[in-house]
Amino acid sequence: MNTLIIDTTSSTLYCILMRDTVLLDQQTKVGNQHSALLNQSIADLLARNNLTLTDIDTYAVCVGTGSFTGIRIGIGAVKGYTTVYSDAKLICYDSLHVLSYTVNKPVHCLMDAGRQLYYHAVYNRLVQITAPQVITAEQTQAIPQEDCVLFDNTIDYSPYICQLVADKIANNQYSHAIHPLYLRQPQAVEELDSNKLLSLQYIGKNDDKKS
Repeated sequence: MNTLIIDTTSSTLYCILMRDTVLLDQQTKVGNQHSALLNQSIADLLARNNLTLTDIDTYAVCVGTGSFTGIRIGIGAVKGYTTVYSDAKLICYDSLHVLSYTVNKPVHCLMDAGRQLYYHAVYNRLVQITAPQVITAEQTQAIPQEDCVLFDNTIDYSPYICQLVADKIANNQYSHAIHPLYLRQPQAVEELDSNKLLSLQYIGKNDDKKS
């Protein structure tokens, strides 16, 4: 069985080809040009292994958390593939879940979300204990350092992604649809909401002065 895994949620573009439960080949690119590089990366990966998209039995995609644009790129590609090749199966996974496969125990998985916030979930390998959520930097201080794993852009997570996808396949955890995992609004929207709130507070103060 051939599985094509696509992960565009971080600064590393992962295109991974898995044969049964083994990582067969991969194409990784670091940078912020995922939309420009994705299709060619997949084509190169398949060509090196004498395969075409018709040979793919399962598509796996990371649905978040991570870059808003990156999430949309990977999901858009896999939605297109599974629409054209409708017999193929679908696996969805999240980036925090991947972190749990770097250890062999229940672990708090963390990713810097900016603005003193962190994406957080607790997993024990395949088992989800706490669903992904946003917590504050202050809340992370209560987590023992030995019980947490922080996402690191310099690490190649390909082997751990493959382990997670292989476990999902072995346990028949296929998805019927792709739902992006957005735990926060885009920064521009948050800034707009914040500015609106400040404006309302300013208007309220002026109204109080007039009355």
